[in-house]
Amino acid sequence: MGGRDQGLVAARGGAGPTPGPWVDALPPDVVDAFGRYHTCELSTVAKDGTPITWPTTPLFQPDEGRFVVGTAIGLNRKALHVRREPRVAMLFSDPTGTDRGDPPRILVQGMARCPEDLNVSGPLVHDFWRNIERVQRVPRMTAVTMRRLDWYHIRLFLFIPPTRIAWWRADGERHELEIGEAGNVA
Repeated sequence: MGGRDQGLVAARGGAGPTPGPWVDALPPDVVDAFGRYHTCELSTVAKDGTPITWPTTPLFQPDEGRFVVGTAIGLNRKALHVRREPRVAMLFSDPTGTDRGDPPRILVQGMARCPEDLNVSGPLVHDFWRNIERVQRVPRMTAVTMRRLDWYHIRLFLFIPPTRIAWWRADGERHELEIGEAGNVA
């Protein structure tokens, strides 16, 4: 897997949708960049139609053909927006902290879904927190601290299969990949 396994790629195995060929249709430097960026800007659509953007640390799951973003149940605006209007965009534009000089800038658009499931344990939660710890130091929690901060540690997950990916390299040339509903390159 090379550059993809930079702490972002979830453990293989388990049930999940079979991805279409979109991951393999991307140039290797674009796929590699998903594993190197620490953050991206996630945009959702508010009730009044206004785009709202947050910095977030996405989990790239190429085997499932999607990105995953977690949100705390106490800070659930992203989940509420996605449930009302599933169109989202993620912009990978700030390479601060990457170990590459100038990775491509990448815009990912997709139709997100946010199930009602509250997540406190399991492989996805483990991969999510491992990914966060890769970017920032997360202090170890005692049982008392966990109970007091449960509103933060209990997660809702947004699952984002891309419908379109555009990228720009240092030369400024724009490239684009359209992805169909089944994950096939359109």
